[in-house]
Amino acid sequence: MSYHSMHQLKPENVLKRSQEYVKVGKQDQALSLMFDMLSNRRNRTWLPAHEKVMEKYITLCVEARNNKMAKEGLHQYRNLSLQQAPNSLENVIEFMLSSATKRTKKAAAECNVKNLASEIDDLENDKTPESVLLEAVTADRSKERTEREVLVPWLKFLWESFRTVLEILRHNSKLEHVYHQTAFRAFSFCKEYKRMTEFRRLCEILRNHMNPNKYKQQDKELVLTVEATELHLATRFEQLKVASSLRIWHEGFRTIEDIHYIMTLSNKRPSSQLMATYYHKLTQLFLISENYLFHAYAYKAFYFLSKEKNKSLSKQDSKIMASCVLLAAMSIPLQNSKAGRTITEEGMQRDKNRRMAQLLGFDINPHRKSIIKELIDNGILESVFDEVKQLYLILEEEFTPLDLVHKTMPQLKFLRDQERLNSYVKPLEKLLVVRLISQLSTIYYSVKLDNFKSLLEELDMPYLEIEKTVVKAIKARQVQIQNVRIDHRAGCIRFGEDVMEEHRTRKLLSDMAVGLSKVCKDLEPDDAEQKRAMERDVLVQQVLGEVSRQHELILARKVTIEKRKEKFEEMQNQKIIAEQKRKQEAEAERQQAEQARLQAQRERREKAKADALRDEERLFEIKQQMAAEGVDLKNTDITSMTKLERENLIEETRRKAEQADKATERKIQAAAKKLDTIVRALRETERPKLISLCKESEEKDHEAFKAAWEEELKSGEANHKKGLETKKRFQRIAPFMESFQSPLISAWKEECDAEQARQIESIQTQQRIDKVKRARARRDEAKRAEEKRRLEEEARRREEEYRLEQEQRRQEEEKQRKIEEERQKKVAEERRQIAEERSRYEAEKAERMGDRHGDNPAVYRPGSFQNQQPVRPSQASFGGKGAYRPPRGENDDAGSSWRSRNMGGKSDGRSPFGQGAPRDRRDDKNDDRRNRYGNKGSGAFGSSGGADSGKWR
Repeated sequence: MSYHSMHQLKPENVLKRSQEYVKVGKQDQALSLMFDMLSNRRNRTWLPAHEKVMEKYITLCVEARNNKMAKEGLHQYRNLSLQQAPNSLENVIEFMLSSATKRTKKAAAECNVKNLASEIDDLENDKTPESVLLEAVTADRSKERTEREVLVPWLKFLWESFRTVLEILRHNSKLEHVYHQTAFRAFSFCKEYKRMTEFRRLCEILRNHMNPNKYKQQDKELVLTVEATELHLATRFEQLKVASSLRIWHEGFRTIEDIHYIMTLSNKRPSSQLMATYYHKLTQLFLISENYLFHAYAYKAFYFLSKEKNKSLSKQDSKIMASCVLLAAMSIPLQNSKAGRTITEEGMQRDKNRRMAQLLGFDINPHRKSIIKELIDNGILESVFDEVKQLYLILEEEFTPLDLVHKTMPQLKFLRDQERLNSYVKPLEKLLVVRLISQLSTIYYSVKLDNFKSLLEELDMPYLEIEKTVVKAIKARQVQIQNVRIDHRAGCIRFGEDVMEEHRTRKLLSDMAVGLSKVCKDLEPDDAEQKRAMERDVLVQQVLGEVSRQHELILARKVTIEKRKEKFEEMQNQKIIAEQKRKQEAEAERQQAEQARLQAQRERREKAKADALRDEERLFEIKQQMAAEGVDLKNTDITSMTKLERENLIEETRRKAEQADKATERKIQAAAKKLDTIVRALRETERPKLISLCKESEEKDHEAFKAAWEEELKSGEANHKKGLETKKRFQRIAPFMESFQSPLISAWKEECDAEQARQIESIQTQQRIDKVKRARARRDEAKRAEEKRRLEEEARRREEEYRLEQEQRRQEEEKQRKIEEERQKKVAEERRQIAEERSRYEAEKAERMGDRHGDNPAVYRPGSFQNQQPVRPSQASFGGKGAYRPPRGENDDAGSSWRSRNMGGKSDGRSPFGQGAPRDRRDDKNDDRRNRYGNKGSGAFGSSGGADSGKWR
């Protein structure tokens, strides 16, 4: 068995073996080995060593940029550690993302080409056909191409790592914070490397994870807790911020929809800080996209929320924010008239604004006038700068067309000097131009272009742009006058030449009507009012006299109508009763016909079932007998075979089986005899060679021993002589050595004693430290052993529960099998008893009929059709196997059917050979026995039993 195919792979052994593979340069084998350990189904208990294995696995995947193996490994490790050690999974994910980020930053630092990452539109499709063709036909710089080949694969690997982690951690409540941290990292990646395509895909991934119709959750309703809502909103706010920085407005608006959806999932409103951040991001998004209507609504919400919740908000900041809100509301384009816009365009714009307002939580029908009125009612004019207040009064309240631009110049200059207010100067200048055109159209029919330009001299705006602004305002119907034209040929602006314009005509007609009514009242005579009063009294009297007569006529008509209604209802009731009676009779006839049809169908079905049971039982008995004899039933059709053919087939099968057994026995004997002969010959041949080899080995060993012994004696004698010479040479200096060694040895002894004392003290100190370390190690080891013992005990408990469950299941199956065998044995025993009783009954009946009729050949005898007497089950041709069936002639079935028709399947106390045949007491006894066994159904005997046929089984 190879190392990979082991049932249990221990993490420690796998880590050690993987390190050995890495040292010899076999990283693929190391990855495969660790993946086999992680995906092993027999070892699903998490251990601390698994985390080390996973870190090594991730390191190899990062070095090879193998995202597929990293993804599969993380899936397996999630299944292993999510329930037992979620913190370990968090550590592994953090290790993977950190490693990939470091390698990507290192590769980016090595590249000196500016904006190299942003030049590639899609990391998943970096090699397009156009780019490959362009590289082939152009002389691209080799250094830039090399740096691209270094950086782009790491960017792609880091992006795939983010996608893998988000996919693994989706809908995981235990590691939800890791999921959102990964999303923040992915946003930073897109922002740092300007990855717009990947940012759109990231937004779509997060959106799909929040969609309950994905991942087979159609029947589940997504419910978020307060903490989960805060995390999701913080992630979407960061997403909105990155979308604004990358200027991807479409994803920004879709993010707003996501935020609204998340808020609807939670019953609790998010924190004020999150909402303030949300509205602040909305103001930036709508301002950059020049949607001043919702920019104003978002800034209004941001201002009031900050004013209410932000206690540290200074007065200066509050004044600046209030000024921004008012200026944003004033920057909204005018919506004075609906003329010139179709109903469809107006409805589409209104629905669009209403939908956006609903997503943002603003007014249902946002409008410029409504937001300005709301701000004024809330007293915002008291909180803004004086210049902003004056600008509002000039543009919204006053009517000074000739001095309008001159009055607004100081205020506009003030706004340009303010950093947070200068973004509203351009829309306010456009508003100023539109206001000027509107006020001029009120008092003039035409204005010269030179005069118009002189009015706008102080405005820091090119005339061409002013003219474009006027044309757009006229096209959008932002002014009340419909017929406004710029006539360059005549050098003037015409505000309409038709005197009977709508608003003026309406004013003239109303004034004329008021004057005419006053003149009519003055021309009336003095007694006109009295005459009208007298005529009114006469008319009242006539009406009162006619009321009583009309009342009587109405009552009489009401009585007539009631009578006609009663008569009509009675006729309708009679028709309904007759129709119901007819339907009931038809239904009764239909039910009778249906009952008759069902009864006939039931009788036919029961008869067919009884016939099928008889045929099936007969075929089953034949198959049992032939299978017991060893006949191959797969390639044999026994339904069309006669009895003689079946017996011949059984004999042929027996004969072939005996021949095959004999041939096999002969082959085995011959092979054994041949093997004995070969083995004996081999042993006789190799015996002389073995004896000669043994003798040669003994001689060589003896000679080698003698040579080694002689060499050892020679070396010993030489060493002895050398030692004696050395002793003789040193004996001359022995007296001087003692006097020289004594002081040195004493000094050395003192130093040695001091050093020994110091070392003893150091050793004792080290022993105490080691003792403490050993105690701590024993305590830690005891904890680890206890944890390991607990895990092993839990694993053993689970295995024991599984074994007991399997044992219990096996015992139940064994019990069911024994019950089934006992039932089959009982059924077979009952059949055998019934067959014996039937055979005894037939024998007694045949004997009784023989005594009654003697040797008359014209009288019926059982078995006379085939000239055979009834036999016992032990003498049947089936060899005693299966249920016994007594012999019968060709007309037995016809006779049985005749008895069933004339006797109804029951014994009526008469002889079956005629209604006048005599009976004796033995017939009564046999009838009782037949009632007990023979009339319970057809069974295995084929007799027709009438209504009770075939039910005894």
